[in-house]
Amino acid sequence: MQQIGEPCLVLDGDEVRKGLCSDLGYSRKDRAENVRRIGEVAKLVIKANIIVVVAAISPYADDRLLTRKQFAVGQYIEVFVNAPISVCRQRDIKGNWAAAKSGNLQNFTGFGDPYETPIAPDMEIASDRVSVTDSIQLLCKHYQRQRDEA
Repeated sequence: MQQIGEPCLVLDGDEVRKGLCSDLGYSRKDRAENVRRIGEVAKLVIKANIIVVVAAISPYADDRLLTRKQFAVGQYIEVFVNAPISVCRQRDIKGNWAAAKSGNLQNFTGFGDPYETPIAPDMEIASDRVSVTDSIQLLCKHYQRQRDEA
């Protein structure tokens, strides 16, 4: 794995939901608030000169745009981790697809709730064709290129 030599923190969407956002559900309003809170935490971490990788589903384009606007140029890279629905179902270790299909999970992204595909992400990773290790290397290269251009 390529190293960039700077401190980095991964904000995992599931972990954030267990703590900071445990009071939120999956309604449109709650999803927007979840994304807003994650953005606020990311801004605080960036102020400490730490690179932040947010690994969370942000299904609505307007929420992604609002978040992007809160960061300075070069601080925000939107990565569309693209995988076919069939691959998402295969990777579902938590059983969310089955729960949504049976009606036990409401407002699940991709099943009963939309995912608005990014129109112009900063980068796209076809996760059904690119390994996790290669994906990280691509992201690091993109980050370094963006930083060098700034």
